[in-house]
Parts: sequence; C-alpha cells; structure tokens
Amino acid sequence: MPVEHPSIYQKLLWRRLFRCGNRRRVALALSAILAVCLVCLLPWIGLRLAPVLLCVSSPAHPADVIIVLGGEDGSRILETTRLFKTGMARHVIMTGENDMYLRELIQSGVPESAIWVDRLAHSTAQNAQFSIAIMREHSCQSATVVTSWYHTRRAQACFRHYAPDLTFYTQPTHPTAAVARNWGSQNPYILKEYPKLLWYWLRFGISPI
Repeated sequence: MPVEHPSIYQKLLWRRLFRCGNRRRVALALSAILAVCLVCLLPWIGLRLAPVLLCVSSPAHPADVIIVLGGEDGSRILETTRLFKTGMARHVIMTGENDMYLRELIQSGVPESAIWVDRLAHSTAQNAQFSIAIMREHSCQSATVVTSWYHTRRAQACFRHYAPDLTFYTQPTHPTAAVARNWGSQNPYILKEYPKLLWYWLRFGISPI
C-alpha cells in the first residue's frame, strides 16, 4: 500500500502553526517577565513618588488647637512643641497617646493644663473622630494636625471627612537624626500607606483626593 506524503500545503500549514505557537510562547514569556519586573519596581516607584502622593502640608497658620497623633520617633512631639511655643495655638490635643509621649510633651515645655488627652483612639479614623469631639466640646473651630509626612494625606482626609465644617491645617514631621541615619527604616510604613488609603476610601468613603 503506497505511503502518502504530506503535500506542500500541509507542510506550510504545519510550519505556520509551529511559528504561531512559538510566537505565543514568546509573547507569554515576555509578558511574564514584564509582570515580574513591574512587581519588583512597584515598591521603588512607590517610595520615589511618596513625597508627592502621600505628603500634604499647609503654610504655618494660627489655629485654636494643635492635634498631635501619637506614635513615631519623637519628631511629632518636637514639632508640636515648636508650634506651641511660637504661638500657633494655645492648646494641644494628644490623640492615641501613651504616658511616655505625654511626659515628653510636658518635659519639652508644654504646660499640662494646656493639653487635652484622648486615650481611646486606635486608628487614624478614630484619631479624627475623638479629636473632633474634644474640639466641639471646647468650641474650637480650627486645628493644626501634626503627624509624619507620609501619613499626612490620610490624616487630613479623615479630619476633613468627619468635620467638613471645621478648618484643618496639616504640619508634616520628618524623622529625627537617629532614625534618618537608619536608612530605609521608614520604608515599610511608607509603602503601607498606599493600601491604607485605598482601604479607607472603600471602607469608610474617605477620599484621599
């Protein structure tokens, strides 16, 4: 029985299919490589753009009260003290604080009688809600919010969301010299701000824009 050999048309068809298969595999491989590169570059891009995307600030302006958010390396206490001593406000609200930060604030020269304390807040949203309640209790209409530079956008968004009738200024702080020498120590906190901003927007309707 004679053996049938593939025609020229069949050979060309198989070659074309083989080439198409190769192209698809190459395209998939390139796409995978690009995706991996993008994922690897995202943290670097996030850190490079953080000063623009995460940091907001207001010109120095007198306010009824200074609100300092607890935490960080002490730079928030230093900035709060500076603002208080230069007459930018007559009272300070410490929110989400612990006794150590309260002692530091008093030792830095802010009278205890000028400090109103909120010990209940455990999140930025609660910092805003509980501080605003204290402001209304004392008939305050304006506040300067002191927090870390990469945290200012979310903090400002929270305060303005929960009290659109009040005026809020934002004063960013930067790490102390000791922390600054430890290069990269703030990077995890900076990168966490991006998903936190998105979560606050989706969960609480707090727009960062």
